Amino acid sequence: MRAVSLIELLEDRIAPAAVTISANGKTATYTDSTGDMVQVATTKGKFTAAQFIFDPNTAGQLTELALTGDSAFTGAKISFTVSPSMGSSSVVNVGFINATNLNLGSVTIPGDLGGIDVGGGATGNALGKLTVNSLGAQGAATQGGLSTVSTVSNITGSVGQVNVAGNVDGSITMQDYKNRPGTGNIGQLNIGGSLDGNTSTGAGEISFTGKLGTAVIGGGIEGGSQNSSGSIAGSYAELSRIGSVTVKGTVPDNPNPSPFQSALGTSILGGAGNSSGGILAVTVGSVSVAGDVDGGTGNASGGIQGGTRLGKVTIGGSLIGGNFVAGSPSEANSSGVVFGETVVSVTIGQNIYGGSGLNSGEVLAAGTLRKVTVMGDVTGGSAGQASASGLSGTINAQALGTVVIEGSLIGGNLVSGDANQTGSEDGAIISGTTIGNVYIGQGLAGGTGPSSGMISADNGGLGTLMIGGANAAGGNVVGGAGASSGTVSVDGPIRNVTLTQDLTGGAGTGSGLFQVNGAINSLVIGGNVTGGTADNTGTISVFGLLKSASIEGNITGSSSGATMLSDTGYVQADGIGTMRVGGALTAGTAGSGGLDTSGAIRSTVAIGSITFGSLVGNATNPAIISAVGRANLAANARSDVAIGSVTVTGDATYADILAGYSTDTQNGIAPLGTGVSANAQIGTVTIGGNLTATNIIAGVGPGASGFGTAGSAALGGAGVTDLPSIISKISKVIIVGTVEATASATDTYGIAAQYIVSARVDGTPLALVPGPDNDTFADSSEHRLPDASGDVVLYEV
Repeated sequence: MRAVSLIELLEDRIAPAAVTISANGKTATYTDSTGDMVQVATTKGKFTAAQFIFDPNTAGQLTELALTGDSAFTGAKISFTVSPSMGSSSVVNVGFINATNLNLGSVTIPGDLGGIDVGGGATGNALGKLTVNSLGAQGAATQGGLSTVSTVSNITGSVGQVNVAGNVDGSITMQDYKNRPGTGNIGQLNIGGSLDGNTSTGAGEISFTGKLGTAVIGGGIEGGSQNSSGSIAGSYAELSRIGSVTVKGTVPDNPNPSPFQSALGTSILGGAGNSSGGILAVTVGSVSVAGDVDGGTGNASGGIQGGTRLGKVTIGGSLIGGNFVAGSPSEANSSGVVFGETVVSVTIGQNIYGGSGLNSGEVLAAGTLRKVTVMGDVTGGSAGQASASGLSGTINAQALGTVVIEGSLIGGNLVSGDANQTGSEDGAIISGTTIGNVYIGQGLAGGTGPSSGMISADNGGLGTLMIGGANAAGGNVVGGAGASSGTVSVDGPIRNVTLTQDLTGGAGTGSGLFQVNGAINSLVIGGNVTGGTADNTGTISVFGLLKSASIEGNITGSSSGATMLSDTGYVQADGIGTMRVGGALTAGTAGSGGLDTSGAIRSTVAIGSITFGSLVGNATNPAIISAVGRANLAANARSDVAIGSVTVTGDATYADILAGYSTDTQNGIAPLGTGVSANAQIGTVTIGGNLTATNIIAGVGPGASGFGTAGSAALGGAGVTDLPSIISKISKVIIVGTVEATASATDTYGIAAQYIVSARVDGTPLALVPGPDNDTFADSSEHRLPDASGDVVLYEV
């Protein structure tokens, strides 16, 4: 509670001559410090001169109207009116109204009120309406003579309306009525100016324990150096609620505007104080902000928080994370954040920017986040430490509904040499379980921070993912220099994936990667899949069935140098239904360090049908298509079609089409994969152009010098499936063009199975002996192509 004045303590019978009381006690008149005539009126109770306490050093400045202790004023409507003198401003400033333990009907002052203590009377309705020009703006200037100068207003119970035409520089603290939790309510809060915590006169804070019905701020909300300064803050301990908050304008001053500030200006600005410049309560219905929401250096500053539930949030500008001051990495944590356990929807008219503070510039739900729409980009910052991911510039929830980003998702960057700015998981969409749908209009780009520029569902699936479509140039997923940057990682199935342009690996290990621990119903890539300069880049890895896939451009593996490089330009799945590659499957060239799985498509189960424009390998490394075969075969099964059909509309050069081979390359020791099934079968292989240096193999292992030699035999030994009821088979091979020999006199290639039903080259059928195990080396009945000296051999084992 406010302290009474020193004058009142000394002698409350002293009546300053400056005030005149009417005969009925309903009005009091005095001349204020500017020479204006001021009339104070009441509808209940009777004024006494002793209740009007003036500044002993400033004539006419009313420092306190002391009503406490006089119950006759219960329910009174107190109003100040001004009869202006020549050239005056028609306002009157009042230091303090003391109505402790009284409930008032209303208070109206056409000027600044330093503070008011009211409420705690017979009921919980402390004050019907408070109407002032400003609150706490004059600070100590209007409170001369008071033993304690303060711009904090204490209201015990509820207030119907608070109307402030200008700024709130002081504070309003709603207190519970008779210690009954949640009884400090505000029906309507209307501030024509700003809630300004960045002043020397007060904290600019509205705090309450119960419910705030509606709040409309004509200016902005600005935090300062004090904790909770410049805030609308409901008590978390007492289940506080906010119906709606509307912030229409911008903050009164912003001495260090963010470089990311939008043209709309900053509407909510965090300060150096923790929880400064914010809106928070246990539940929040809706929040509408005209401009930017910008975090400060204080933790949890510049934010919107609904503890258990946050309804509809609309930010016209950008959400901007805060930055810590150099050498102070504990600052700016969770600054510039929209948070709730459950969040209904968040719409951001421009961009999201992460800062250097951990979890800064974040839309976060501890539970469910139903929908997020960002009309611009989501860009990660530099946040991150050795013990904590940065998570700046992120959309993050335990369960995520629909995410729409009209621009790009851009990964954050580390600051070289700074262990407190690692840029980890900055610029990301993250769910602890499932994600409904994600639409990104432009693209996804990794940064130099690890796991930056990432879409992740840690323990659940994703509905539809679409990247691109906003314009012709968009639609790329590009890995960065950070490990696992520019990635999609989903621990569950995905219904549909559409990428209108390219998937490109970067310099970071695991960058430019799609990794799905579940099935994909449909995958469409409008451009190319290209490996990067590190392992596992430009890769699609599906631990489930890839039911349908279409890649309009090329799949291109990377070349290695003096260091081993693996898994680039690579598609792997636990079964492929149908797949079309409009361009070429191209392998990289092996350097001295070796190359493992560059330009390859492998299935751990079967492939239904697959089509290419061309297959392009090289003498150091082939383009590979492989599949193991059907899983869980019955003991008496009669067929095991590992690859239903392969169609190449152009040429096949230095390629391997392998049935019965796993994805295990034994770290490059077995570059074709490991032969695991002697039962594997291939339906039809069609090469629309010429075939050069290419193997087409079903259930057969190489000889000492490779395929196409007498030592080549059916797969066997430990770990190989070989049911007596099934023989390996190729039903049909069609080479529309010719078989071309290489310049080497020593290399050989094979078309081999236990049974090859038919083959045609350049329109001419080969004269194969009907039945299995006939066209063999043992019988000297193998077929060399294109002629007796050719290096491609068709044979049965």
